[in-house]
Amino acid sequence: KNRYDVVVGFSGGKDSTYLLYKLKKEYPHLRILAATIDMSFVSKTAFENVRTIIDKLNMDHVYIKINNGFYKKFFKYLFENRKPGGYKAVSYMSSEMTEEKKGFCDYCHCFNDGLLIKYAHDNQIPLVVTGLSPGQPLYMFYELQKEDVLKYAVPEFIKNEPFDKSDRDYFLNETKLNDAYFPKVIFPYHVIDYNGDKFRQELVEAGLIDDYKKTSPAKTNCSLNFMMTFIDYMIDEYFMMLPYAARLIRRGEIHKKEWATRFTILEAMLKNSRFMLRHTRIPLVKKVKELEKILDISVEDIVEKHKHQAGKLNF
Repeated sequence: KNRYDVVVGFSGGKDSTYLLYKLKKEYPHLRILAATIDMSFVSKTAFENVRTIIDKLNMDHVYIKINNGFYKKFFKYLFENRKPGGYKAVSYMSSEMTEEKKGFCDYCHCFNDGLLIKYAHDNQIPLVVTGLSPGQPLYMFYELQKEDVLKYAVPEFIKNEPFDKSDRDYFLNETKLNDAYFPKVIFPYHVIDYNGDKFRQELVEAGLIDDYKKTSPAKTNCSLNFMMTFIDYMIDEYFMMLPYAARLIRRGEIHKKEWATRFTILEAMLKNSRFMLRHTRIPLVKKVKELEKILDISVEDIVEKHKHQAGKLNF
C-alpha cells in the first residue's frame, strides 16, 4: 500500500550484501529499501561497500543516524559492566534470550534491529529483514515473535542511570508494539543454506565487489570487536572466537585455511597483549587507544575491575 514492501538492514558486510543481491534477483517486484545504521564505529571498508553496492544494485537506501553521544554512553556502559565469560562468550554461545546471557554484541545488534523495526513501523513498511547468520543469535529462529520484541530489543539496564528519558526514547515501547502497522521481522539465514565463502565468491562473480577481501569480516567488522577480544583475553587468557569459528568450519560455512591463519596471528598478538599496549604504533593497538579516548575508558582499569571473573565462562 505504501512506498516500500521491506526494509533490509545493510551493514556493507558479505551477509547483508548477499541478502540484498538475492532479494533483488529472485523477487524483482519487491520494493526494497536498504537501511544502514550509522553507529559511529563501522569500518571504513564497510562504508565504502555500502556506497558502491547500493549504486551497483540501483537501490533506494537510507542511513539511520542517531545522536552519537548515545552510542558512546551505551558502549561505555557495556565495556564497564562486563559479565563473567566475557563480552563475546555469552553472545556467541548462549541459547537463551535472558539479560544474564546477553553479551555486548547481542545488546548492540538487538538495539540496531530495534531501530530498523521502529523505522519500518513509523513509515508503515510491513516487513523487516536482517542478515544475521544462523548463529546470531542461537536463541532466535527465523521470525521474531511479536511477544518477544521488547525482550529482544530493549535491555533492562536502559531503565537505570546513566541513561535518561531521551536515551529511552530511541527504544521500542508497548504502544508501538500494539499498533496495527507493526512489521513482521525475519532472519532468512536461519532457514536457507548459509556459506559465507560462497556468498563472497558469488558477489565477486556478479560484479558487486571487485576484491574478495573487501567483504571479509576482518575488514568489515565493527571496530569495537578487537577491543572486546583484547580485554577478554587479558582476563580469561582464552580466545572465545575459536569454538564459534570451529563450529562454522565443521558446518562448511567458513573456510578453515583462511580463518586458521587469521586466528593464529591474532592469538599470538593477544598472548602478548600487555606488552602490545605499550607500543601504540601497532595499528590494532592504535585503534584500541583511540577508542579509549572516544569512550573515556581504560583497558587497564576494566581488566583490573573484572579480573575476579577470570575463567568463569558463562555459557
